[in-house]
Amino acid sequence: IGVTLTSGGKPLDAEHNIGRFNPLPMLEEVQSVPMRIFAATADLKTITDVIIYQHGVTSVKENAYALALGQIGAGLQAPTPKNVAVVVIDHPLHGERGFALSGSMATVTTSENPTPYLNLSYLTVARDNLKQSVADLLGLRLAVGLANAKGALGVAGVKVHFLGHSLGAISGTNLLAVANQPIGNAQADALFKFDTGGLAMPGGGIAPLLLNSPTFGPTIKMGVLTSGSAELKAGFTAYAPNCKTAVPTCFVNEFLP
Repeated sequence: IGVTLTSGGKPLDAEHNIGRFNPLPMLEEVQSVPMRIFAATADLKTITDVIIYQHGVTSVKENAYALALGQIGAGLQAPTPKNVAVVVIDHPLHGERGFALSGSMATVTTSENPTPYLNLSYLTVARDNLKQSVADLLGLRLAVGLANAKGALGVAGVKVHFLGHSLGAISGTNLLAVANQPIGNAQADALFKFDTGGLAMPGGGIAPLLLNSPTFGPTIKMGVLTSGSAELKAGFTAYAPNCKTAVPTCFVNEFLP
């Protein structure tokens, strides 16, 4: 964290924009993230399997109430019974983590207002919010690993699984790739690795995926057109008359209603 790449003693990107020359963000602050744990027992030391669940965009961690009981019950009914705990946090700018910023729902990502996370005025913010989602999940996985090492959560050799839905599955794809990548230290690897992963309804090519979403597409298209730069608006004005019908070579079709 905070690595600076230089050339001739000078930073390659003095403004510290996250990109090719500054792939790692600088640590700005450390925050406490609210967490929920669902389990069939108050004795968390007896947990054999931990499921880290990540919700979708505009949702909240409390949606895990709808699935936690089923996951815990399935574990108890398995041929070899398992004592399952489901652990959840909010995405950045969702639920408690949005409201805490201002004490107002204006900073909470909801189905009526997806823009706090999907920032349409500065599109790189949405990219970095996704990176933060992955970083937070890595932190949660590390917290589970450290709690297990201290004997506070799970039996020795506890299994840790990931389950993500929608945006949670998209961030989970990156999470599983990073967390299960060996770093050359067996003890550290064990603190991060996942035994299994489940990705429900993820997506790739995020921009077209959102633009073609019946739920979010109209909001996003309008936000891009009204909040974009003068150059962007001028470009759409110039190209739009030629793209009233589907033309494979015309990128504007992805943005038209």
